[in-house]
Amino acid sequence: MRKSFAFIILLITYLLNGSCSQRVSFFQPDIQYYLAHNLWYTNPKMIEYINYKTGHMIPAGTPVEILDVKLYSYYNSSISFKVPVLRKPIVVYVGPYQPGMSDRDFFNRLLTSDYSSLISGLSKSEFDNIKAGTIAIGMRKRAVILSQGFPPTHRTPTPKQNRWMYWLTKHDKFRVDFDATGRVSSIID
Repeated sequence: MRKSFAFIILLITYLLNGSCSQRVSFFQPDIQYYLAHNLWYTNPKMIEYINYKTGHMIPAGTPVEILDVKLYSYYNSSISFKVPVLRKPIVVYVGPYQPGMSDRDFFNRLLTSDYSSLISGLSKSEFDNIKAGTIAIGMRKRAVILSQGFPPTHRTPTPKQNRWMYWLTKHDKFRVDFDATGRVSSIID
């Protein structure tokens, strides 16, 4: 009986703490942030960080005004922001397809304060593909991330791997293979 009561108290405490959002402190509101990669959306108020390649694209390097960063239990963290083109808030959630990603990783993968590092060292071909939201043979990993975002960690746990999986939609995915030098060697639907 005592064990059951203790378990119920622990469960209630967990649920109450997990359901209350906490503000995170690893970003500074007085700094200008930019999208660190292209971001697609169909509903701007509910974008999963798996970054399905459907709907409208907000380009990498777009300046954002951060409205809120929330930390929830398990995988429901979110970042809300505005971009100059849209007057509505954008809300991006970490979903179940990003296991093991910390909130700091989520923030740092989605946003950057260093715009010049985003575009420095890109070839014209890489820049054009990033702008179009496409991938081409010969692109470097960094350029693929700028174009497509980071691959979901449930199928590509680390970008150090030479095979990345991306999703066009919930049902359609594609694979990007890299050679030993870190350049795209094949794209397979």
